[in-house]
Amino acid sequence: MPSIEALTLLLGVKLVGSRAFRDYMQIYAMSLLLLAGSTLIDIRAYFLIYFILMVILLNAAVVLLAFYSEDRTMKLDYAKVTTILYKTSTIALIAIPLTAVFFFILPRSTYPLLTFLNIGRSAHSGFTDQVQLGDVTDIQSNADVVFRAHMDQIKEEDLYWRGVVLDTFDGKAWRSTEPATEAGKVNQKGDTITQTIYLEPTDNKHLFALDRPVQIQHEHTIRTRNLSYQSKTHITDKVRYTARSVPSRVYPTALQQWDKYLQLPAGLPKEVVDLVMGLT
Repeated sequence: MPSIEALTLLLGVKLVGSRAFRDYMQIYAMSLLLLAGSTLIDIRAYFLIYFILMVILLNAAVVLLAFYSEDRTMKLDYAKVTTILYKTSTIALIAIPLTAVFFFILPRSTYPLLTFLNIGRSAHSGFTDQVQLGDVTDIQSNADVVFRAHMDQIKEEDLYWRGVVLDTFDGKAWRSTEPATEAGKVNQKGDTITQTIYLEPTDNKHLFALDRPVQIQHEHTIRTRNLSYQSKTHITDKVRYTARSVPSRVYPTALQQWDKYLQLPAGLPKEVVDLVMGLT
């Protein structure tokens, strides 16, 4: 991400240049921001270990820096250094659980003490599950990122992503009518490509994967016969899941529904119907 890359560059410049008290404080602050920024890319359980170590070491570093700024010739013996580390570690170990308590009490409680801290996060959508001809849809007017994917590099022509499949046309709009009731892995021959998907809040249930998806590992996932996957609940927060796909132009025989996909809306002129039937 550009912000993390820029912060890393600034930190490198600070480390190789001359350093005063202010420079050290800036280095400490940027180090903490980089650790926090790493959660934008990936967050795992061991982040908590890194965070606790960072807080303890930063407390000790700030205290030692204060001694150093007052008297650069001062020498601290082992006993004094041990005392400083003990006291700063105690402060950090007390502050971390208290911070966790206040985190759940203030911004996340049903009746927060300060209501402005509990501002709800509105979900957004970069696509729509209905396309009406002649209208400007969400996908045309919204340039926000819907999801990010991490996987091995493949051919550019295979980068086709499946989310919702619009299977019914009523003469005015395309809609998705296939119910999502199935689960389990789809049998599809070919090389399997594994993706890690970071999905933004969309306020709908659709899960994205490289076409054609055969499995999505996410809590309470179901799929339709047209190989689109859904969560049983609306996605209102960022989610991370693993998808497996087999890029292929061959549709699984057991899932083919040509009568449905070749349907024609009622009221078409006979000439148009004859033309379509001749093409299909």
